[in-house]
Amino acid sequence: MTTAIATTTIAQPKKPKLLTAEDLLRLDSKGVKGELIRGEFCETVSAGLKHGEIAISFIYELGKSSSPAGLDAS
Repeated sequence: MTTAIATTTIAQPKKPKLLTAEDLLRLDSKGVKGELIRGEFCETVSAGLKHGEIAISFIYELGKSSSPAGLDAS
């Protein structure tokens, strides 16, 4: 008696093309922003206006509370 065994092929994930610093500079000149991590390109996005507003408010409040405590730079 012969028993048939089913086989399944599992697709392997595609390996990304590794880039060089020269490739990154070429992308940057085209307006694509990102960084290389172990040769893989990771696109970055700017934080935006709301992020800037929050950061400015935070720094302002931090400055107000640090000056009376003698923690300011002067």
